[in-house]
Amino acid sequence: MSSANRLIAVMPRRVRNDLFRHGEVAQLEFGSVLNEADKPLGHVYFPLTAFMATIPGADDASQEIGLIGDEGMLGATLAIDVDAVPWRAVVQGSGTTLRIGAPAFTRVLRRSGTLRRLLRRYLGVVADQQLQGSSCNRTHHLEARLARRLLMMHDRAHTARFNLTQDFLTEMLNARRVDIGVATASLRRRRLITYARGSVRIVERAKLEAASCQCYELGLALYRRALGSPERRANVSGSARHDQQEHTRHQHA
Repeated sequence: MSSANRLIAVMPRRVRNDLFRHGEVAQLEFGSVLNEADKPLGHVYFPLTAFMATIPGADDASQEIGLIGDEGMLGATLAIDVDAVPWRAVVQGSGTTLRIGAPAFTRVLRRSGTLRRLLRRYLGVVADQQLQGSSCNRTHHLEARLARRLLMMHDRAHTARFNLTQDFLTEMLNARRVDIGVATASLRRRRLITYARGSVRIVERAKLEAASCQCYELGLALYRRALGSPERRANVSGSARHDQQEHTRHQHA
């Protein structure tokens, strides 16, 4: 059985079949909370077309907000026997996911050393990306950091347009609202994005990559070395027709 989730796609067929047998494809809605900080995981999630953010608690402000799309999963810490994590997970992009109850997933883990090794490798990638992202937040210009985060969201959104509130931008970039406004306005003036009423649209993907700091490419390289090449979104011109075609194509993949 194949999967739109690229982490599942590199698993042996037997493991993939085991996961789908114990799970269900579920629809996730924007803003839904999937788990709270320091609470045991009830389910694990392998996003197919949805994506989510992992938001650290207030006492861990140095930790970067993570994004999980079809390149990864929520709940991989069960592979190292950790069932409660210090962050909450919130859906940032509506769509589908493979959802598996934590007890059933733990049983699959016990049966497959290959799966445990793969997920430990994935956790290592996530940890390295978090360290690199935290360094980026301390050293790089806000506009470049904003471009990087928009690229990361676009990679996971399956469409050039996605939800993005001012509050989440402020939290994600650990910056003042007024400074976020200046950086966003600059990208809009250069016609790289449009942004209004909590919705952003990527207009010129290639130019947005040029506006980003090198940390975007470094994050991809970390994933590529450990797990294979993560797909990046094609360049877009920003047409509404393109948005709909891209969304439809992934729904039927």
